[in-house]
Amino acid sequence: MDKRKKHTVLLVEDNDIAAKSLQKWLEGENYQVIRVDDATEATQSAKLYQLDVLLVDLNLPHFNAPAFVEYIVNNYSHMAIVLMTNPAHVETAVECIRLGAFDYILKPFPPEKLSGLLKRIITLKTLQAAHQHLQEQMESTDVYLRREERLMNLGKYASMVAVELSEFLQRQEFKSLIEHSPNTELIMVYRRWIQRLNRLSNVTKHLEDERQDISLNEVVNNGLILARRQSSVAEAQIDIRLKEPLPYIKGRFWSLVHIVANLVYNAVKAITNDQKIQITTQLDKEQDTVYVEITDHGVGIDPHEMEFIFEPFFCGWDNCTGAGLGLTISKTIVESLNGKFSITSTAGKGTCVRLDFPIHSDEPFKGSLIDIYEYPIQHDTKTEQHGRKHD
Repeated sequence: MDKRKKHTVLLVEDNDIAAKSLQKWLEGENYQVIRVDDATEATQSAKLYQLDVLLVDLNLPHFNAPAFVEYIVNNYSHMAIVLMTNPAHVETAVECIRLGAFDYILKPFPPEKLSGLLKRIITLKTLQAAHQHLQEQMESTDVYLRREERLMNLGKYASMVAVELSEFLQRQEFKSLIEHSPNTELIMVYRRWIQRLNRLSNVTKHLEDERQDISLNEVVNNGLILARRQSSVAEAQIDIRLKEPLPYIKGRFWSLVHIVANLVYNAVKAITNDQKIQITTQLDKEQDTVYVEITDHGVGIDPHEMEFIFEPFFCGWDNCTGAGLGLTISKTIVESLNGKFSITSTAGKGTCVRLDFPIHSDEPFKGSLIDIYEYPIQHDTKTEQHGRKHD
């Protein structure tokens, strides 16, 4: 069964025999076809249906083709108009193209010629949709970055005010005046404000630099929590083996969490229900790094595609719904932290993604940075170095 998305063609043709033949062929090519006899019905159908292509006979009775094309282009610009005509009306067809029609095709024509034209239209529409999606993503990112910049500036200003106000309130003469006041409520308010100002000063300092000492194990745990919100990941068999303790790395916690979540989701998509994926963290003493590996034994990556996997807009999945930027952005983030993003894969056998990060502190991580676990973590004594396993 052909599972490709069906694109919708509005066929405007008054010749019943020609229309039935063309409709049958289009449906055999996996197009959904709506057939009408004249321009009036065509404009009504344009209002009612989500159409991709208008395939119109230019020789319809009492048909003002330029006016029709202009109306469709002005009101339903997402529809591509293809005109079927004979050599006597080519000048009208050219005028319609000037007004916004996509192309014309001369009757009689072989089906293969129309097929190539329709494929060009669908490809162009797909590229336009991807461009629009990318544009929206870029605009959204730009808004986010401007907002983050404003927040950071506000944080710096708040921190500066908090420090100055705290220093003023803790001057010896002012502090003595308050502490020796007979008004106990005033003393309590004063002490609370000193505490609040100190907390504000400490909190806003973190806005100056998002990079912090973080635990790679905590990144993996939280990335898995995020990934499990997808039903396919929640049902997958995932074997987790975390080396403990691990030294700190320097990074942006939530950026790395999202990278791990996306890699887990990709790994789950590559396997069948009876297969597992494995997530491992480890210390590489020779390279002075810590790393995480996400391994699946699924379909693998075609050798011809390996050189393109980090290219923008590349997508190796059938029915790909994303913009093809995930690995590109993830690799950029990892490398901005002086890390390394590598992928090894064998078609039909599986894929291993490895993220290496330089050690920032030799002090081993001892506690939880962010305690948002939504399910218990069970220790498996069979795995090396107190590995963790989720089933």
